[in-house]
Order: sequence, then structure tokens, then C-alpha cells
Amino acid sequence: MRSLRQRRNDRLANRAYPPRRQGWNMRPPIKEDTRELPPETLPASIHAECTILGAILLDNAAHTEAEELQPDDFSLDSHRRIFLRMTELMNENHAVDIVTLSEKLFFYKERDSIGGVAYLASLTEGLPRRPRIKEYIAIIKEKAKLRRIMLVCSAAIAQAADQSTTASDIVEQLGIGVRGIKEKRKP
Repeated sequence: MRSLRQRRNDRLANRAYPPRRQGWNMRPPIKEDTRELPPETLPASIHAECTILGAILLDNAAHTEAEELQPDDFSLDSHRRIFLRMTELMNENHAVDIVTLSEKLFFYKERDSIGGVAYLASLTEGLPRRPRIKEYIAIIKEKAKLRRIMLVCSAAIAQAADQSTTASDIVEQLGIGVRGIKEKRKP
């Protein structure tokens, strides 16, 4: 008959990973996919995005200054959705505040996915007294342009690695993509 200690040792020996008290990492190693860049490495200014969204919530006149922005200029999906719904409210001549924006997001079933009403309220916290919207817009547009450049270049790298098209076709498509980024930003 096996003792309690021997049975316990047998159970521990059959584990996939050694117990934590032995100093081992309990999680299996994560395989990194080097084909796509992690979101942390993409150029973004979350603070500038939050400041613009918060400024629009506090003063709807700030939206007229931010009209040159597109939802795709925001790096976070939640900020894209919030800005899109703000723009829809302004186009419908409705006031943009936490209540109306929350209801608009609820209508499209997006309120929970952006973080709820608490996240909308947090956008107005810690704002500068008089945010310089134009400077924040310039920051967001610059970061969006950098992300687009990275996207065009990574597509060209993927095509080159695939070797399904000629080098001259890849260079031509890369030139078209970069020119498209340059032309999109002209007023």
C-alpha cells in the first residue's frame, strides 16, 4: 500500500507543468507571429485621441474643428466608433453629450464594446483647461499617416515573401500606395 506522501508525489509527477512553488512558469510558451506587428508597436497617441473626444463631449463646437479627422485616423477601435457616432449626432443636429452618445452607441449595440458609459465619462477627466484641438488633430493625423505607411509597406513585404508577383509590380503597387497616402492628406 502506497503512503499519502507517495500518492501526492505521483499526482505531482503527472502534471503537465511543475507546481508554481518550484519556480517554474505555469504557462506554456507563446509562439510569436512575426508576420504582423503587435498593436503596441503601431504609432498612436491615445492621450491626444482621448483629449479630442473629451473636448467634443464638453463643447460641441470642438467637433467643427475636428471635422478634418476621419474615424480611421483613430488608432483604437473604440475611439473610431465613438467619433463616428459623434459625427452622426452632429450631422443630425443633435447635441453630443454622454447621454445622447451613450444612447446612439446603445442603438448600434456598441456601448458595451467601447467600455460602457464609464469609459465615456472618463474621456472628460483630466482634460487641459483649454485644449488646443488643432495641435491634437495634427498629432492624430501624423500617427494615422505613419500607420498607413506601415500597412502599405507590410503588404509589400508580404508580397515579396510570397514571391507570387514580380519585383517591379510590387514596387509599382508600393508607389501607388504611398502616393495614395500623400494625396489623401491634402485638403
